[in-house]
Amino acid sequence: FHRSETKNGKLLWEVRAQRGEYYPESGRANLKTPSILLFQEPGKSITINAPIGLVLLNNESLQEAKVSGGARVVHQSGVVAESSEFLYSVSSKEISTDKIATITGSGFIATGSVLNFNSESQKLRLSNGVRTTFTPGKR
Repeated sequence: FHRSETKNGKLLWEVRAQRGEYYPESGRANLKTPSILLFQEPGKSITINAPIGLVLLNNESLQEAKVSGGARVVHQSGVVAESSEFLYSVSSKEISTDKIATITGSGFIATGSVLNFNSESQKLRLSNGVRTTFTPGKR
């Protein structure tokens, strides 16, 4: 399964999956092992991976993507977020979960039960029972 959208010659997003079942009447696609790439400025992207996924398309434009079964969001900076599921909304440009999420970066690990990441502003918010561990000297 493969879908993507280009605007003014620029790739906006791309969805690849080992297998997909697309239902044109609803714009829904059920996916097995999806990888969703959200392209930022040239050379920068965010990747969302999981064993199971669902995407909603409207006239071939991505509206929403939900991934589950052990999902990972990988930012080009190397920061990784993991949770049982993530939802990506094109309208809000936000990746979110209300499940326990763990964020791992250079020298830290943080866990909380609500995560919101705006892919446009690059702002991440982790809340509700946040626990953070810092590792001195790690970069």
